[in-house]
Amino acid sequence: MTNRQLQAQEYLNQYAEAVRCIKRRTDEYERESLLIDAIRSTSDNDGMPHGTNIGRPTEAKAIRLADKSLRIVEARLEAVRVRQEIYDTIDRVGGVDADVLYQRYIKLHGWEDIYPIVNYSKSQTRVYHLSGLNKVADILGIE
Repeated sequence: MTNRQLQAQEYLNQYAEAVRCIKRRTDEYERESLLIDAIRSTSDNDGMPHGTNIGRPTEAKAIRLADKSLRIVEARLEAVRVRQEIYDTIDRVGGVDADVLYQRYIKLHGWEDIYPIVNYSKSQTRVYHLSGLNKVADILGIE
């Protein structure tokens, strides 16, 4: 693969990275939420009298969860933006090249899933992929 094809591929892989970012942030939110629930249920059900919570730890926890939730929304919005930009670029490629790029970089399919979808052999599909990367490089003005 040439340097310009690698740069085009890097550009197209932005959507996959955006999806991974959403997954990471969602996982972190769920972990934090579970930890907070575990702490709350343990401390609330120990049978001992409790005084006032100085410093309002529940409020601080809620703020942290709200912040993490906002970060998930921001990551989703970024993924939508990146997906649309990449989709528009792939759409300009056209033909079978675009079909292969769409399956790989928008649908995020692995190669073994792509071959039967586009109905071409492995070698033909790879040729279309490289051709598509060259066209993306042209569209992006990569030398």
